Amino acid sequence: MDKILRIQMGPDHPPKAVTEPIGDYAGFGGRGMTSTVVAKEVPPLCHPLGAENKLVIAPGLLSGSAAAMSGRISVGCKSPLTGGIKEANSGGQAAQVLGRLGYAAIVLEGKPAEDKLCYVGITRAQEQLFLSHALSRRLWGQVQTAAPSQFLGELPREFIKGNTQPRNRVAAKGKGYAASNRAQLTQDWKVGDRVVHDHFGMGEVSMIFGNAPKLSLAVKFARAGQKIIDPKHEPMQRL
Repeated sequence: MDKILRIQMGPDHPPKAVTEPIGDYAGFGGRGMTSTVVAKEVPPLCHPLGAENKLVIAPGLLSGSAAAMSGRISVGCKSPLTGGIKEANSGGQAAQVLGRLGYAAIVLEGKPAEDKLCYVGITRAQEQLFLSHALSRRLWGQVQTAAPSQFLGELPREFIKGNTQPRNRVAAKGKGYAASNRAQLTQDWKVGDRVVHDHFGMGEVSMIFGNAPKLSLAVKFARAGQKIIDPKHEPMQRL
């Protein structure tokens, strides 16, 4: 791990990510990294919830390797409770992924102008990135329809090419489907077809009622349960 990712949160600009060499922090990891960065870069008298405080996320020195118990990740900052340097740590896959990507730490700096949830995607991709998700998963012996991440629908559309669309793209078509699309939606349906719906997300056709043009579908959605759908009038796309 030879680099640090700094995410500058504003307030006079959108979040910006800058990657820099690890420099003087070489040899630190986990709690040692988070506490050292906070001690060196955060003014000791700053407000813990102010723009001068920094949130530091760091994998351990052996994260990304096959070493046992190397998957701990440390999160540290100036504590609002004690006013000193405080750290918490957790297991999981995050430290292993950061280690394999070469990041010794992620440092969140500054304070945004408004309270808004942001997310950061980190990848080795330079020009093209392929995103996929499972259409179904097996849970407790049963096959469950899997919904895509809500964040897929928030990706900039001008950068996306592929054979499917983020869920909120379907909403753009809304009730204004072309007649040809409406006709297509009434034909060739079969039990097991997979769909994505503007409001209900991913689903699977479990039953078909009637025939075109008077046709309805029973669709089992991962999040919303089973719904009776008229495919001519619903903002829904067959996968």
